[in-house]
Amino acid sequence: KKLHLSDSSIGDQSLQALVGGLGSCNLLEDLYLSSNNMLTQSVVGMRSLGTLVQRTNIHSLFLCDDTVNDEGLQYLVDGMANCCRLKKLVLSYNNSITAVGLSFLSSLFRSERCSLCTLLLNGVNLDDDGAMALANGLIGNMSLK
Repeated sequence: KKLHLSDSSIGDQSLQALVGGLGSCNLLEDLYLSSNNMLTQSVVGMRSLGTLVQRTNIHSLFLCDDTVNDEGLQYLVDGMANCCRLKKLVLSYNNSITAVGLSFLSSLFRSERCSLCTLLLNGVNLDDDGAMALANGLIGNMSLK
């Protein structure tokens, strides 16, 4: 039910292979990919990861300290469109995420199918613009607790 691959030097090709291999794994609930420094390189990988979360039973996704930036977050959220199972998303210590990236994340919050209960953004560059982007997405959201 849990797969821990944090601090495993996963790169672009490895991420794509991993996502391909996990596509039919319905038992996986928690995926830990923190501290891999892979995600700024892989637009395709981030979108694939988002699609994996949408199509499987993953409830928790841990992407701490992965150098996720605004573009990577955009592609992750694009892949997660209509995601209804993800309950916890951890993006802490990705300090390249700005208000631009948080605005993409807020579109996920506005989705009627959003089931996200926990969002962790410790160590993210959350300035006034970022707080406004999050606030705009949270208006009417009933899932985050």
